[in-house]
Amino acid sequence: PKGARSKKVWVIGSVAAVLLVAAGILAVKLFKTAPKTYYLYAGGAQAQVALADGSDPSYEKVGEYIELTESEYKKYSPLIVLPEEYFGQRLRNDYPQMSDEEFKTFATPSSQKQDRSGSAGQYLMEAVCSFDSTGRMVYREEYGGCYLIGDRLVVLIPREVPGAESYLKQLIPAEYADVVDYKTVDKSVKDLTVFRDDVFFPALQGAGLRMYMLSVNEWTNQLYVAVHIQDFKACCELILQNKWENLVRVEVGVGEPQLD
Repeated sequence: PKGARSKKVWVIGSVAAVLLVAAGILAVKLFKTAPKTYYLYAGGAQAQVALADGSDPSYEKVGEYIELTESEYKKYSPLIVLPEEYFGQRLRNDYPQMSDEEFKTFATPSSQKQDRSGSAGQYLMEAVCSFDSTGRMVYREEYGGCYLIGDRLVVLIPREVPGAESYLKQLIPAEYADVVDYKTVDKSVKDLTVFRDDVFFPALQGAGLRMYMLSVNEWTNQLYVAVHIQDFKACCELILQNKWENLVRVEVGVGEPQLD
């Protein structure tokens, strides 16, 4: 009957419309969740990461780079050393109570006061640093590092070394106490140096990675390694597989390696 046919056509049309709407919603979801691609550009302290879709106009595709999938980016990005971590910006997080303007003023040195904090640092280094018979620098286990920010010397105390805080504080003459701050960290410079020389460097050599630099960074209480950009992923995998992600950060560069 004509009415039955009309009803059937209406039902089929309704189902088709529902399927089209569902397909549209699915397409939108797939579009929104499509994995992104990132470019990692070489340059050591000037390394950059930018979205490959060109949505980052501040970065130009110049120089050598590698592509990172979205999953690789999420996996490796905590290990990458980027420019904002240099020149003191990283230390901004240590002073959350300050406004940006207050921190800028605080972090800008005045020559007279910085001379005093620098002198305090000299007293400290003369006590905690010496040289062994091979000429290699050796640090006392109580020393976690130090750095200057603005007019102040920040002395780092390794939390797992008994008596480290009292030992370090008695090294600074009383007349410099007003320009010195203290901060607790995980590792001593001695521990990081031993890890660098006896564990991490041999592991890098064994993996055949091209290196430019491997040093203890006292600001972050970690090792910083610079590898050829084409070895970046392999270096990150080595770090993650050995659970060294809290101990090592990675820079990227190009050209002939300086370490082998």
